[in-house]
Amino acid sequence: MTSRRPPMLITAAIPVNFAFVLCPLLVLRRARMACTLASLLASIGCVQHKSPARATPPECATATWKPHDSTSEGPVDAKYRCVAMIVPGFGGIYRNEEGGINVVLRDTSQLRSALEALYVAGLGMYDARHAHAVLGKYSYLQLSDWQMALTRVIFQIAGVTNIGQELMQNRLSIGVASEEAKAAVRERLAQLRIPEDAVIFGRAIYGRPAGH
Repeated sequence: MTSRRPPMLITAAIPVNFAFVLCPLLVLRRARMACTLASLLASIGCVQHKSPARATPPECATATWKPHDSTSEGPVDAKYRCVAMIVPGFGGIYRNEEGGINVVLRDTSQLRSALEALYVAGLGMYDARHAHAVLGKYSYLQLSDWQMALTRVIFQIAGVTNIGQELMQNRLSIGVASEEAKAAVRERLAQLRIPEDAVIFGRAIYGRPAGH
C-alpha cells in the first residue's frame, strides 16, 4: 500500500516571524470590514429616521391644561405658551361653526406645525382636514406676557374688574366700569409700551371687588 505524503498546510510554508505579522493584519481587516458594515447600517437608519422627535420645552411637561375658549378669563395657560415656543406666532385655537378648530397664526403656512405642537404639548390630536388657519396679529406669548404685566398694575384702578384673552379677536379683554377707568388703563398701556390695538374693553364683571 503506497503511502502518500500528507498535503502541506500553506501556513507551514510561512515563516514563523511573518505569520505573527499576517494574523493581526487579517484580524484588523475583518474588524475594519465590520465597522464599515456597522457604519453603513447606521447611515441607513439615519436616513429612515431623519426627522427626530421634536424636543419638548419644560412647560409642556409641567403645565396643567384646562379647556380654553374665547371667553376664558383664567390665568395664562402654560401649555399654550409651550405651543407658541415651538411654533412662534401661534395665537391660540377655538372651535368654529363647522365643528372643527381655527388656529390663530401670524404665519398661516405654519398650520401643520401648529397641529403637531398641540399634540406634543398634550392638547389633543386634531385632523388637519378639519383645522383652519386664521391670520392673527399677536402671538399667544405676546398677549400672555402683556396680560401678566397688566395684571400687576390695572387692579389698582377703581372700576377695573377683569382681564383675559379673547382668542377669536386675538386681543386682550379688560373689563371696566367707567370711562375714567378706561382712560387710566390706556395710560398704563402707554407706560408698559403695550399697543392699544392689542386691547379691547368690555363690560365690568364683578367676580372680584374693583380695585383688588
